[in-house]
Amino acid sequence: MADVAGEKLSKNELKRRQKAEKKAQEKAEKEAARGAKPTPAAAAAKPKVNEEDVSPNEYLKLRTQYVQQQKDAGHTAYPHKFHVSTPLAEFLETYQTLTQEKEGQEEVTVSGRVHAIRESSQKLRFYDLRGENVKLQVMANLKFYESEAAFYEDCDKIRRGDILGVKGVALRTKTGELSIRPTELQISAPCLHMLPHLHFGVKDQETRY
Repeated sequence: MADVAGEKLSKNELKRRQKAEKKAQEKAEKEAARGAKPTPAAAAAKPKVNEEDVSPNEYLKLRTQYVQQQKDAGHTAYPHKFHVSTPLAEFLETYQTLTQEKEGQEEVTVSGRVHAIRESSQKLRFYDLRGENVKLQVMANLKFYESEAAFYEDCDKIRRGDILGVKGVALRTKTGELSIRPTELQISAPCLHMLPHLHFGVKDQETRY
């Protein structure tokens, strides 16, 4: 018999209590270690490199790394094909009579070059696609995307200059702009070089000459 704090215990009871204490300690250590790890939300809150502020050479390096990362992960950075059901100009003409906050009845696919990216929030992002001398707004809303994981994975990859394939429905937003709301986004060809802003043009001397 063992005497623990004035309480006499059998060997079996002593072993049982020691085992329980050990498990409790291990559990506490695991929880402490888990608490030290950054949560996905905390990781997402970390400041990201603003690729618009880096030099053209550094931008090329970053985008080349992205392409290599896609290859290493078993993905194709330059898919062979993205089927386009509706050219941008045809899309704008077909749905020009769509009234405010109304949407098309069928899913279509379009493609164009991304010239502008705007984030209303993490769950709502806008992209300006240009091609065929026209512009179409893409309104990516997490609520209507194929999955939450796919939304963040796809949207976080997109950069200005990328050729983007969009599958979704036409709608006219609250502000009255004819747009496409995607269920799927696919980069057909990532742009490796920094795209000049339409309003400012090319300022870097090395890029210009």
